[in-house]
Formats: sequence, C-alpha cells, structure tokens
Amino acid sequence: MAKAIGFYIGKENSGFNPDIFSVGLSIQTIRHAGYVVTVWSIKPITLELSKDYISLAFDGKNNLMDRNVVIELLDDSIRIHNDWLGSIPVFYNKKDGIVSTISNLCLVGKDIDYKGLTNYLSFGYSAFERTVFKDVKFMRYYSELTVKAGVVNISYKDDPVLDPSFEEEATDEFDVIAQMQDYVSRIESGTKGDIVLPTSGG
Repeated sequence: MAKAIGFYIGKENSGFNPDIFSVGLSIQTIRHAGYVVTVWSIKPITLELSKDYISLAFDGKNNLMDRNVVIELLDDSIRIHNDWLGSIPVFYNKKDGIVSTISNLCLVGKDIDYKGLTNYLSFGYSAFERTVFKDVKFMRYYSELTVKAGVVNISYKDDPVLDPSFEEEATDEFDVIAQMQDYVSRIESGTKGDIVLPTSGG
C-alpha cells in the first residue's frame, strides 16, 4: 500500500509541479499501460505493477466507506475507485484520456458546457459530474474509472447505504460520539507534526 495526496494520469507528461508551496513533496512518475502516471505524496512511495494499491485515505487503507480514492496498476490497465461520498474529487477527460485530482490538468479544449456552467452558477460549485467545460467531468460518488488501451470508461457501483442490510444495525448517540472520537484519535496518533483543521464552510 502507498499513501498519496494527488495524482495525474495521461498520455503525455503534464509538466505540472504539484509542490506549489515548496514543502518538499515526493513526486514519482512511471509509464504504465500506455499512460504516464504521476503521484505526489508527503513521503516517498514506490509505484509497483500489480503489487498493491495507491490510496489517498488519511490512513492509507483501501476502505471505500471512508474518505478515499484507490488506484490500482493492473497488468494492462489502471483502475480508480472513489469512496461512497465522492469525498475527494477526481476529474477526467475521456476525449484526451486524462484523469487527475487537479481539474486544470484535464483541460485541453475550452468549449463551455452550458449545463455545467448553469450548475456552477446556481450552486457555487460543479455538480452532477459536470464542470464548466464540456470535456472535463468528475467521478460520481462510489464509482469506478478504468483507463485501458487509450479508452477511459466509467461505471457506477450500487450505493451501499441503499442496501437494506445497512440499516439492520442500530446504535445510540453515545456510540456514535465514541466512534467519532476513536476515529479522530486514530488519525491524530498516526500523524506527525502539526494538524491543520480547514473549518471554513462548515
């Protein structure tokens, strides 16, 4: 398992330096399945074919019921899974075969998507998998994107919250608060240095 904070996948190297604040991010690039895969992280990671996965979760695990994106480097393809809430935006351009956590890296043509623009002006952010630009979309919650042989395919998974078994377990507010405290404690104990809480907007 490798823990990353962002990535770019495209047919050509993007030339983008994600270390915009000069904090010493580790940046690794490999060629795989006809694509350039660039991953940036706090600590150096090794990109190995079919050995493991790359995670954008706080704890580096492949759990998709938590804030996460998981990237698999398979024999002849690259597969990306996002979590059940779509907590980390993943943008893609099917026409030009680009996938990234940075929307601008997916922007090649600048044709306006008027429905996407309307969504943006109505809500203040991109919504319903559309952006302001026709060719740049973003993954829906709990979906899967596969890059193979020059083609980008998206598929949707069933929302686990809609599964009747999801509601079989009941709890009270004290259990919920205890689980939240345990979760935060686990994240804190696995983090070195300062922790920043960007609380604006909620």
